[in-house]
Amino acid sequence: MKLFTVLAASLASLGLVAAECANPRVRQEWHQMSDADKSAFVKATHALTLRPVSNQYADPSVMAWHDFVIGHSNNAFWAHGNAQFYPYHRAMLWQFENALISTGLWPSNKGIPYFDWSAMSQNWWTSDIFSGAYFGSAVSTDPDTCVVNGAFSKNAYSVAPDEHGRRNKYASTGDAKCLRRNGQVGSALNDATSLADHLSSPSYVSFTCQTPVSGEAYYDETNFHSTGHGVLGGPNSDLGDASVSPNDPLFYMHHAFVDKYYWRWQSQCDAFLYDYTGVLANSDDPVSSGTNIASAFFNLDTWPFTVAQVLNTQGNTLCYTYSKSSGDIAPAKRPVCPTPKKFDIPAASAATLSISDPAADSWMVSSLVNLIRVKPASVAKGIVAARDGNATAVVSVEEIATEAATTEAHETQAATHGTFGTKHAVEKNETQSILDQNAYTATEHTNGSTIISYTKMNYTITIPENFEKQLVFTGAVVALNEKGEKERFFPPTKEVAYTATAAGFSSLDVAAGTSCLIAPPPKLSKEYFASMHHSYERYISAYNTMVMKLDVYNEDMIASKCANAVSPSTGRS
Repeated sequence: MKLFTVLAASLASLGLVAAECANPRVRQEWHQMSDADKSAFVKATHALTLRPVSNQYADPSVMAWHDFVIGHSNNAFWAHGNAQFYPYHRAMLWQFENALISTGLWPSNKGIPYFDWSAMSQNWWTSDIFSGAYFGSAVSTDPDTCVVNGAFSKNAYSVAPDEHGRRNKYASTGDAKCLRRNGQVGSALNDATSLADHLSSPSYVSFTCQTPVSGEAYYDETNFHSTGHGVLGGPNSDLGDASVSPNDPLFYMHHAFVDKYYWRWQSQCDAFLYDYTGVLANSDDPVSSGTNIASAFFNLDTWPFTVAQVLNTQGNTLCYTYSKSSGDIAPAKRPVCPTPKKFDIPAASAATLSISDPAADSWMVSSLVNLIRVKPASVAKGIVAARDGNATAVVSVEEIATEAATTEAHETQAATHGTFGTKHAVEKNETQSILDQNAYTATEHTNGSTIISYTKMNYTITIPENFEKQLVFTGAVVALNEKGEKERFFPPTKEVAYTATAAGFSSLDVAAGTSCLIAPPPKLSKEYFASMHHSYERYISAYNTMVMKLDVYNEDMIASKCANAVSPSTGRS
């Protein structure tokens, strides 16, 4: 194997060498803060709404509230459902935190608070977050579901302009400028007990539930991130809209909790700090340079950082930590930690880091390999007769690679910290494997739909009529609708069906009884997952699996008369 030599200074600029973070900001759980700090946080957030839009994302000292909403909205497609999800939102929170500090109303030694709703999953709406003194009621009495009290009420705040029409269609009627929230009061959120076990994931790919088939990140098997948006915001809300959710200040406390969950997983093993692998939304992501393979050396969408710079919360870019909260339940089985990576070369020296053993430094090697871009092969199209059981006459357009793909060296711009690049020769059989895996046939039906059949995979993907195929990946197809909007389509997924326990017990029916029983969150709508570009079928399977695990927990609570209770939530009584 070739010897890769990387300048230590370049590693430092990319965030791979941890610089001193002597006094990290502490992000506290909302209920751990004093009333004075809560009021200061509310005032600082509202102060950002009074700033003019800066239309830039590099200098948080002049960024306005609406800058964050617009930036997130413009890049929502790239920032969700793939490897970039966690680092993207981590960078966003860091910039938001710095913007708050720049108002002079929030101290520089404090981080933004997080809302550990998993610790009060059964009665989250009783939190004083939802009071007129702070961020307004969880549920609305307004005919347009506007927030009517608190610092972000309809008389004190207007949402960001929706120039591209991304806000939910409901906002086209009634008061379209107010913040809309109508939380599902009475519905549970994911309990801390259901989040614990996934922390035992042995890798980032496993932690984010990315699969080689669909290339889709799923956050965790309970989908707690999306449930938080859907339940806290409610139907027809800003928080429940994938594009414009930062209109609601709850977004930042919810995502700080999501980031803490990621931080908790990382904190278990030194190697997890720099474990970043998987796929991006598409190869035409503006930061991807023509590949959908994730690399820590890529820039993040929107924010002026590389992924590597935000992997370590106490590295040379970020400097914060989290307080412990009652929802911090440890997994029953801790992960076996891989060999940690050593990036301890002084940044100021001219020393070099040699990588010659792929087993010892697999993370670095894989990151370097991920910088390679495969040129698309030239394509010849031919009309092939075909027949399908669902169509009487079918025309198949078969796309055939006529020459082997080649590789080229690729450089990635490291935000404002210089340029880093490398070369790597991809073996011929590896290149051919990539070609074979992505070979497919597109079959056009008389009903207007298109069937993508993979020659090396045992599945197909259907593109509905009125959609134009744009990009085809191993397990997902991106197509454009008549408005030019992107949507992802996935292979059919066999649903994991819900089955009650042998005794017939179901947590879905938990409403009253033993005080320690935990109810599951409600199912989210199919429309929400369409807006997030996720596979709804995968979500249903994950949801059913989560409920069945909760059934086992609740049966144990009944048998032990709550003696074995570990949930910090009050439970149903």
